[in-house]
Parts: sequence; structure tokens; C-alpha cells
Amino acid sequence: MRKPDQLANRCVMLGKSLPEETAQLFLPLYLKHPAAVRLRSAGIHMCGITRATPGFLIHRIPEFTLAVFTLSGTGLMTIGRNRTCRLTPGTVFLAPRGLEQYYIQTGKEPWHFAWFHLLPDVPQLKLQLTEPLSGPGHDGPAIAEAMTHFAGEIVSTMKSLINDGEQPPWIFYQDSMVLQESIRRFNLPDDELSYNADRMAELYAEILLGCLDRELRALTMHYETDGETDRLEQLWEKISADIGREWSLNEMAALVNMSISTLIRQVRRRYETTPQQMLYHLRLKRAALLLATSQVPVSQLADEIGYVNLSSFSTAFRKEYGMTPREYRRSNQTSAVEPF
Repeated sequence: MRKPDQLANRCVMLGKSLPEETAQLFLPLYLKHPAAVRLRSAGIHMCGITRATPGFLIHRIPEFTLAVFTLSGTGLMTIGRNRTCRLTPGTVFLAPRGLEQYYIQTGKEPWHFAWFHLLPDVPQLKLQLTEPLSGPGHDGPAIAEAMTHFAGEIVSTMKSLINDGEQPPWIFYQDSMVLQESIRRFNLPDDELSYNADRMAELYAEILLGCLDRELRALTMHYETDGETDRLEQLWEKISADIGREWSLNEMAALVNMSISTLIRQVRRRYETTPQQMLYHLRLKRAALLLATSQVPVSQLADEIGYVNLSSFSTAFRKEYGMTPREYRRSNQTSAVEPF
């Protein structure tokens, strides 16, 4: 499997027209900055914002899933030979990989949209998509804002980050303007404070991933017809309300009126994990919240969320968050941390 941070040509370009007035902001995911690596490792091959003007046209066959969030203006997308969708403000559109794409700007106003190229071979944001989907979106403006702030913070760190081995792979970014020019064309501040720029870029990357994941889940769930997803979400809510108790597979299956084998199959299909792993994830998520917002001793906290000993909790937490519970508390609280 190709490593997620290896860039490669992921489409066959059949034709394109980029008028001089069209502006594009490509996020510099080729950088080795942790925030850029985070987005790439989550399955984002490329992403950015386009303000397409009349005459804009892209015609290609991609090896990635395309996600488009229309912010203003309109566009027209044709998938394959006969599936056409009008993209209007507030809509989300997903196009599966491997099918011919032909999309253009329509109307007098520029078509302003945020876009993502999502890889099929990484676990996060993985989509089993065979047909294009479209529907109402909610986080498009938040996604665009996070993108622009991400770019602004990265600009503050570029001089120290870019060396001969980190120049943009222009064969794949050839449609992008120089980042500073994109900042100017999109009327973004070019004098971002450099203090905490690295950390801010990482935070904006997490916002991007959170919003994107929520939008894609909402859109794909809209097309679910078997009702299993709603029952599973209700199960996690019940478990979260009593997170410290032992939850057996029998109890979980009974709560959603499924056999154990059906529960395991449905959880794996929807979440690409197991019911027990979901339980562990929910416990550790609760632990992270308590570590960041309370002074409950770590040993007591471990017991409250269902771990019988501190060692197993610390090992599991470190595996999930990349640091010990004590380190996590120190990095997320501004003042003293209690001892074990």
C-alpha cells in the first residue's frame, strides 16, 4: 500500500481551462510540517479553495474521491456520461473515483467552493462510494475558514520549513498560485503572528478533519436505508452515559436488538472497528475530557471509566493519544497537575 504522505499523480487529465481571473488556494500539504502530515495521513491527497470565473473547466478521470463544498455561485458537475448535478450554495457533493468528471462554472458570479481529493487506501475518511452523492451541508463556511487560517499560519513558518527537499512538487501543483499570491488574491492577512503558528496550524488541521468527517458521515448516513446507523449511535450514547461499567457483547447486542454476529458486522461496516474497540475509544475520549477539565486523580479517573488498574489505562491512553495521561493533562491545563 502506498504511504499516505507520498504524493503521486492521481488522475488522467482530459482537459482544463483556468481563466486568468480564477483564483485557487492549494493548501501546502507537501510540507513536512506536522499539520500537513496530519492531513495527508488522514487520507487528504490535496485540498483547497477555488474561486472559478466564467470559462473555468476541469475534465478528468481521478483515482481519488472528490468532495466539493459550494460556498457561493454555481457550478455544473457531470459524472460518467449522463449523471449531472447542479452545485449551489450550501451543498455538498461527492464524486467517486474512477468515473469521468466534467465540471464547469455557471452563471455570472464566480463559483466559490472548497474541495478535497480523498485517497481510497487509508483508514481515516475512507469512503465506499460507487455513485455520486449530493445533499445539504452545514460546515462549508467553517471548512473554508479553517483552510484559510491554516494557510496563513503555514506562511508564518515557511521560511524555516521549506528546504531543497520540500519544494512543491509542481507537476502535481501546477495549477496552484504561489501561496503568498493566493493569500493576496483571497484577501487574507499576510502578516499572521509567528508566535504559536505551528500549534495554530495543527489546531486548524484538526478542525478541518472534524468538520469534514462530520459532513461526510451526515451525507452518507442520509442515504442509509436500513436504520442500523441510528441504532448504533443510540448504543454509543447509552454506553457513554454509563461508561464505567462492564459492557458485554451480549448486552450491547440486546440493546440494539441484534445478534452478536450482526452487531459485529454492522459496527465493522460503519466504523471499521469492533464493538469492544468502540467501547475503549469512548472510555479514552471521556478520560481525555476529564484530564483537560478536572483535577480528579488519574488513578481515580481510570477506575471511573472502567479500567481495573492504572498501568493498563496509561498504556491504552498513550496508544490512543501519543502521550501519558499526566503529559496530556500538563499540555491541556494551564496550571498544576495533581500527583498519581
